Amino acid sequence: MKAFSRFQSRQRWASARTAGFTALELIGVLSIVVLLVSLVAESVIRRVKDSARRAEVANLRAMAGSLKTGVARARSLPALTNALALIGEELALGPALVSLNPQGQGRVVLYDPNLDFGGETSTPYTQSVRGAR
Repeated sequence: MKAFSRFQSRQRWASARTAGFTALELIGVLSIVVLLVSLVAESVIRRVKDSARRAEVANLRAMAGSLKTGVARARSLPALTNALALIGEELALGPALVSLNPQGQGRVVLYDPNLDFGGETSTPYTQSVRGAR
């Protein structure tokens, strides 16, 4: 009877040993899963960044259009410090929304330092009804 019980205990031990996964199999499966997740995450992050870039380009184009509209409406080119305020007025946005992008990076308005309207005029420049002389 003892021989039979030893045989049964060996069978139980052998079946318990083959019933689960070994550490090597688990490490292999987990490494494949991590590799696939990293590939998918990289693609998702790239798409999010591309979407944010396209949105920023659209926002900047809208701001450029509003600056043109504001200059045409007022018939004057604002001083450098007032350009963001003019854009905000035209788009009905607060100063923080105009001066910062959604990622919190500052926006700047660049003027050509050699900007010349002919003669002694500089910014801010106001055009009369008759136009520039």
